[in-house]
Amino acid sequence: MEKPKNNMERYTQIYSELRERFRWKVSDQSVLMMVASLYISNNRSFDIERFNDVAEYIKNQSGLFSPLRSQSRFTFAALLDTRFENPKEMFPVFIAAYDELVSGGFSKNIFTYIAAMLLITTDAKDLGSLSKRARSIYKKMREEHLFLTGHSDYRLRSCWHKTTDRLMN
Repeated sequence: MEKPKNNMERYTQIYSELRERFRWKVSDQSVLMMVASLYISNNRSFDIERFNDVAEYIKNQSGLFSPLRSQSRFTFAALLDTRFENPKEMFPVFIAAYDELVSGGFSKNIFTYIAAMLLITTDAKDLGSLSKRARSIYKKMREEHLFLTGHSDYRLRSCWHKTTDRLMN
């Protein structure tokens, strides 16, 4: 029973650090809660300076009107930091996955960034074919459920790209 108590203490500590540091940069505190949860669930040590460095890098590398310049950059910084040893080196791969999805017909929105993150955390080798596959899954979903399928389904179909051969036929 020691581990859950320790995790709660770590979560509280991480969240407190984040709230103190980013109080004026994040209007929705659930973003900071998500960030703290990512570090706990991935059993990754939290270093606020490293995290801030990744978040600022994302902001500086993003376009002027990109959603990555807003508070969502903190979630993506945590995702990169908890899943990769060199998060800054993976950011261009992340953007390449996003660009590949957009060129494959995905809309330019936050859901496409989420789908890109899913792709690079599962398999970043063949983004072109994965993008086409995810787009074909979306089209099939859209044919079957016109009013129920929208942009928010991007992340779902990105998860399905490996297991849907039988669904497509």
